[in-house]
Amino acid sequence: LVSTLFARKANFNSLSLHKTTCATSVRAEREPPKISPPSEVFTPGELSDITSAWNEDRPAGKFIKDRHGYTHYVVQGCDSGKSEKGMILLAHGLGTSYHSFTDFSDALVADGYSVLRYDFYGHGYSKYGGDDMWQLDYSTDMFVDQLEDLLEVVLEETNEKVVAFVGHSTGGVLGSAANHRWGTKGSKRSVVPK
Repeated sequence: LVSTLFARKANFNSLSLHKTTCATSVRAEREPPKISPPSEVFTPGELSDITSAWNEDRPAGKFIKDRHGYTHYVVQGCDSGKSEKGMILLAHGLGTSYHSFTDFSDALVADGYSVLRYDFYGHGYSKYGGDDMWQLDYSTDMFVDQLEDLLEVVLEETNEKVVAFVGHSTGGVLGSAANHRWGTKGSKRSVVPK
């Protein structure tokens, strides 16, 4: 039901690459993204409801406060220093969460990679920061902003280098849109490897 409501609200035309404005992102003056505790993201009741839905005691990983809300993420494979082969970034599709890549992530870590998995706003544990979640415009720019803020924190925190990007459905569109934005002249971020 929730994914159906999101699908009805989502403006899928804004996700097509020929209509995106990624090079001119939704960039306002902003505070840099920062690590936030779950208690800043959810009320105790909200947290209880969402962890119950996932059959978990608490969310794995961490949260950051970013320019559009709070992003939940999990980094695996670099607990004891840099990984052997670099970081692989995994982005899910609409209506799913970072959980969809759990087995794949475990296999990549066993093969010597570190892995970054995260939830889009309104999915899993990530939370849109606007007044009305149902007025959320699922634009390509917002998703790229979310990823950009997340990478700013995670790459500084881990000292890893992203060597590959894997996106399922909307996650794949996100990878293309990020490369489009970051491949423009003057971008401070490097293009995500294919």
